[in-house]
Amino acid sequence: MASSHNSQKKLVEVLWQKINTAILGSPEVQTAMTDLKNASQLDAVKEFNLMLDVEKLIEETLEQNPETKPEPKSRGSR
Repeated sequence: MASSHNSQKKLVEVLWQKINTAILGSPEVQTAMTDLKNASQLDAVKEFNLMLDVEKLIEETLEQNPETKPEPKSRGSR
């Protein structure tokens, strides 16, 4: 049982690492961080420890990915 829990925990950790890597690797985020750094405002951002709405993030991500969209249910021909 503990092994299953550890495996699930590891999958969650990997997901968060991938999310963080994608966010920080985003050209838009990199540009915004550079702009804030150049304006000497990056430290002000670091003061905030914002929580991400994970449920909303997951929903929107899955909706944007055509591979994860559920197939439309077809109505059987009569």
